[in-house]
Amino acid sequence: MRRACLILLLLLCLGLAACTGDAETVSVWYGVADHEAMKSVAAEEIAVPEGKTPLDTALEALFAEPDDSTLYCPAPEGVVVRSAELEDGLLTLDLSAAYGELAGLELSIANACIVLTLTDLPEVEAVRITVRGEPLPFQEEQVLSRDNILYDFSADD
Repeated sequence: MRRACLILLLLLCLGLAACTGDAETVSVWYGVADHEAMKSVAAEEIAVPEGKTPLDTALEALFAEPDDSTLYCPAPEGVVVRSAELEDGLLTLDLSAAYGELAGLELSIANACIVLTLTDLPEVEAVRITVRGEPLPFQEEQVLSRDNILYDFSADD
């Protein structure tokens, strides 16, 4: 009897481990909603649903409100991904006109969230963001990567 109970307990533990252990996730970056603090970004882990790719999951989550109430989606409401084409590590992301309304710090935060999220995927090295097929007018760098979206304040010393 004791042996049967141990076997059942072991099977239960293995079953629970199988339910939680291998779920694929993507890190989706959002703005931090604390308006008292300096503007920053943070990631939320999103489970990849069965039948979806990590890229599709990331793109869908990027333009939706996060589950964590301390975070917010920095893109304007109504932004839609018109197309996403990956070639040789460069993802060209064409967004709807609403994204073109961003400028200044808001554009920088939205771009950072997109680039940090998408370059976390192993197949994406850099991102080119366009609006209705046109480059963003307020942006010097058209191909964005982790190397050129984050400012290294230690370099000022």
